[in-house]
Amino acid sequence: MSNPEEPKVTTAPHIVKEELIAAGKWVKLEKTTYVDPAGNTRTWETVKRTTRQANTEADGVGIIALLKRTLHKDCVVMVKQFRPPLGCCTLEFPAASVQTL
Repeated sequence: MSNPEEPKVTTAPHIVKEELIAAGKWVKLEKTTYVDPAGNTRTWETVKRTTRQANTEADGVGIIALLKRTLHKDCVVMVKQFRPPLGCCTLEFPAASVQTL
């Protein structure tokens, strides 16, 4: 049993290794092994574009909608989470799969 007064051990999430599974002209499939914020080693199947230039930070765009509300402050709800394909944390709009609803 853990002591509730002990601080939780956390680590900076990071990529351990990436293994090529298959590649085509436009995309490739990789198995990404990473460490999550709790220190657990996990795997993720990752699809990446083969057209991305080396040493570039991104090759896409995102649009963030601002909710303009009458008589209230404008707001946007975001979620910060580690994304193995990027190897870092991202800010995203909340989402869930059908199984988790």
